[in-house]
Amino acid sequence: MKVESTVDRIIFEQWEQDNNLFISTKACKKVEELIKDQNVVIVVGHSGSGKSAIIQHIALKYRSQGWTVKPIYEVRELINDCLLIQSKTLFVFNDPIGKEAFDEISHDAWRQNEEKLKALFKKVKVLMSCRKYIISDARIAGIFTNKSYIVDINNNLLKLNDDEKETIFKKHSFFNTFSKEEFAAIMKIDAYFPLLCKLYFSNVTYQNDGLKFFKKPAFVLEEEIRNFRKASKEKYCALVLLVLFNNALCVNDFIQEETSKRKYKHALELCGMNKNIAPYTISDILESMEGFFVKKIGDNFHFYHDFVMEITTYVFGSDYPKETIEYADVSFLRRRVKLEDCKDENDKFSIVLSDKYIANLGKRLFMEIFGEHLLDVVLNPCMRNEKNWEDSIPYVTLKYL
Repeated sequence: MKVESTVDRIIFEQWEQDNNLFISTKACKKVEELIKDQNVVIVVGHSGSGKSAIIQHIALKYRSQGWTVKPIYEVRELINDCLLIQSKTLFVFNDPIGKEAFDEISHDAWRQNEEKLKALFKKVKVLMSCRKYIISDARIAGIFTNKSYIVDINNNLLKLNDDEKETIFKKHSFFNTFSKEEFAAIMKIDAYFPLLCKLYFSNVTYQNDGLKFFKKPAFVLEEEIRNFRKASKEKYCALVLLVLFNNALCVNDFIQEETSKRKYKHALELCGMNKNIAPYTISDILESMEGFFVKKIGDNFHFYHDFVMEITTYVFGSDYPKETIEYADVSFLRRRVKLEDCKDENDKFSIVLSDKYIANLGKRLFMEIFGEHLLDVVLNPCMRNEKNWEDSIPYVTLKYL
């Protein structure tokens, strides 16, 4: 069996913690049955529906049976590991072709390596998760169109029923303060249900909101983040830094890397904090937010869930569009920032820029084409509407590059 890396072991520890509250549903059992008989399964569903929890639960089972389990994040990791693969290997891959939206770069990587991947899939098992609206994109090709690989956990046969929802709710706490009518209303909620139970019982603030949290979770979360900006600047600043560092924040980078130092100093200034605050203060703050806003894997902090990340980036990007354009990772700009004519109705949390920021965005993209992020510039959806760029000086260069 292949030796596990330190990072992988830390990830498995995080999975084990999450698994303590996991309830096996009929959707989970369907995925388990399918992965026994074939080598590739793609679990499809809406954000917060439990896709990742299902494949991580199954992966932990395989690991306990002596399989080598390998979390991966890019297609090239699959290809690179191919030569080292032995029997009884299971790869786990969340969001292989995009998280917030369809990712052309990631999808092209699959298409370019399709023949190698087909050969690889004969030797190993691969469990993947994908958002439903992404896999429905008209540009999808290759294995993502093979329906025999796909389990839609939100279809009428597999979506959570009332008994499963009640079991999930009680797994988090037997203490129920809701009236019979309120609890019945909670049982009717489909979107984000497993995640909402976890977040609700991990935060007293949400419990004070009661039924409102389950019915309007995005509004409650957005309200809390905006409240941080006034009442808890340290927490707001910590979340801003997570956005600026593209959901992978290592506090040591504030000390060792010049670019990271500049981002850190600017975030402190932006949030109205003392510029001499030590980086490890931010680390302490992030650790205090573990379990509902953030999680820590090794030395890196990440948002606890995509839903939390999307709300936070939406709040920060809407409040500080100019700073988002200037300091956020260019791949983040490609995925999360849209112009008014480029809205995606499936993505409620896109940061939509008004026309007055087009020149700022043009300048940033122009600067990036000479670095390592040319593809992120060329494939940025904001580049597709020529009308928006007519008044932006760098557009001429971009157009004829």
